[in-house]
Amino acid sequence: MKKFILPLLFFYLFYIAGCGSPAVFDAAVSANTKAQAASLFHESTCRDILERQIDLPEAPIWEESFGTIENEYHYFKSLHERSGIAVDIPQIQIYGEDAKQSNDLLRQAAFSLWEETYEDAAAYLEEWQVSEEYEATEVTYEVLAFSEDYASFVFSIMSFGGSTYHAHHCVSVNLHTKEYIRLEDIASTKQVLNAVKCGHFSVYIGTYSEFGEADAHEAEIIDLLTAKLEAFLSKETVQEGYNRFSSRNIGLDEDNLYLYVELPEIAFHDYMILCIPLNALSEEIQ
Repeated sequence: MKKFILPLLFFYLFYIAGCGSPAVFDAAVSANTKAQAASLFHESTCRDILERQIDLPEAPIWEESFGTIENEYHYFKSLHERSGIAVDIPQIQIYGEDAKQSNDLLRQAAFSLWEETYEDAAAYLEEWQVSEEYEATEVTYEVLAFSEDYASFVFSIMSFGGSTYHAHHCVSVNLHTKEYIRLEDIASTKQVLNAVKCGHFSVYIGTYSEFGEADAHEAEIIDLLTAKLEAFLSKETVQEGYNRFSSRNIGLDEDNLYLYVELPEIAFHDYMILCIPLNALSEEIQ
């Protein structure tokens, strides 16, 4: 699996590895030490953003016989001297075809931290650039799959404003219809709930030192996961734009479905992305 991840991620992993969960970190160090760590964090963030402006990849990050994925980089700066926002967007080229609509959908998903439509996000960032507001944010992505039929990605957000914020969301695009691939295009709600209930999943994102893969498969956690999913999917409807908190927006590869599930106060950062084998979705519903 090919990845496009900035050096900042290694800093974050070092931060988590050294401090454990955020709760442990809060309890273990003084306010002064936390302030120093915060200062180092956003200084590293801004430094990485500025350095990337002069060190961008020129070659496609993914190549197939039918097309390529190239990286589109956006940089924004407010009047605050230490602020900076960097956004990486996968842009698809299919030989002999127009991929603009598909790329517009990916751009919208990349900017969904700020608004659900790209137009609204662009308007917000235009105002932000002439403000004194501080924000240090990077949006990067990982390629899950790229075929003649579809492309799928996991976006990663690392942000520092008043506090540290790290999040992920999945997006898949049908390259024929130029539309998002939603959960209902792959499986029914009952099939997904059945797979989770039977434990046919792994945790792609969401574990940490106090909550591992085995913990996620305990009966009470599985019951909670299925209840959360059922409640959300029964009331959530597809709206204009892209909702990064929606379990209907999925990731895909040849063998798996990647599904966002909110799990407050249990999963790392209060959510998990489950990896569910596609062959588990075809099993008899219990």
